Amino acid sequence: MPKYKMHNDVLLHQQTCLLRDANEEEASLRIWLQNRVTLAKMRLSKRHLKQYEKEGRVLFRHLAGTPPRDIAKELGVSTTFVNNALNVLRAKGRQVLGLESEDMKQRRQLVKARQEERRKAVREAILAYIEEHGPHSFTLSDLYVHLQHVLPPYIQAPPVSSISYILRSDFHMRFRATPPAMTRYLDPMYDEKRQWVSRLLAHFMQQGLTIVSVDESHVRAESFLK
Repeated sequence: MPKYKMHNDVLLHQQTCLLRDANEEEASLRIWLQNRVTLAKMRLSKRHLKQYEKEGRVLFRHLAGTPPRDIAKELGVSTTFVNNALNVLRAKGRQVLGLESEDMKQRRQLVKARQEERRKAVREAILAYIEEHGPHSFTLSDLYVHLQHVLPPYIQAPPVSSISYILRSDFHMRFRATPPAMTRYLDPMYDEKRQWVSRLLAHFMQQGLTIVSVDESHVRAESFLK
């Protein structure tokens, strides 16, 4: 048993020892807390238990037909908190309340396994592409097109935003937009152009001509493409 489980059980005992089973609300609250803490996969604090208790009281009143605004007034919480607690009930209420059937559990596990299989296939395809092309010679769009061709038909290629997240979280690679001014420095002919312009300007100065230079690089990025 993980160490945090024992810690959570102690907090649960401290939180439920004052609840009375004779009271219908507190009896249902005890069941809610027990299942909520059992499903937790981390070390909880007293703040978590207080939040779970408020959620249980919100759900008890909601099942009794009380409107969310009245629930917020009775418990002294915000309407946002009430709505969030109701979202918890809609998302995993059956699981928390112990009403989830075996068929539903198997379906949820199957969906989770498929998602993990998809993530693994995407990561392996990205890793193979990086090893082949190197980390500096591709864009997110190139990687997206590659994934569309190499992934199995039943796995859809993730969008560019998800690819960026995978590169950042799993491969520690951060893609950012290139500043427009970098275009001239990436131009392989830029040095030759600079030397040619320098010689031309030196010739004009020897002839005593007046040179007027207007820098529009900060106004129009297209100027670097000319």
